[in-house]
Amino acid sequence: VGSGTGRLLIALSHLVGAKGHVEGVDISPSMCRVAERMLTATEHPSPAPVRQADARHLPFEDDAFDGAVSVLTLELLKPGQTEAALSELARVVRPGGRIVVASLADATAVDRQLQYYEILRHALPLAWFGRPLALRRLTHAAGLTPRIAMRRSFLRLPVDVLLASRPE
Repeated sequence: VGSGTGRLLIALSHLVGAKGHVEGVDISPSMCRVAERMLTATEHPSPAPVRQADARHLPFEDDAFDGAVSVLTLELLKPGQTEAALSELARVVRPGGRIVVASLADATAVDRQLQYYEILRHALPLAWFGRPLALRRLTHAAGLTPRIAMRRSFLRLPVDVLLASRPE
């Protein structure tokens, strides 16, 4: 969800191989076109169609996928929308399936880079800047079970990566 340029779709396609199935979703029609061009121009083992859709209303049946991935997308949603998007991810993933989400971290410790980022985000509210999220709390609230969490850095900002599963 939030497939953007399609690079992650290509990587996931290689991961699942020719017997697997990968689909991309992005709310932006222009990003869907960029991803389609990238997918057309790149060799990959399985088809990876891209659909324009809102993360809060995914165009898939219940339990349609073994897993789902959303990287640096959920923080772009407004409060309340993030929870709806995570609930949709849980809906389309089969019981026992896995969901990987990565977002700007809601750092509890004093983090100077994050403080500067928050100042910039409030100064330029129409820019692409998303708000940091408390992923563990949000995934739990969506009915998912957090399994593995790690903190990484992206553009010197803290990013949380969380693997969660949908209960059986």
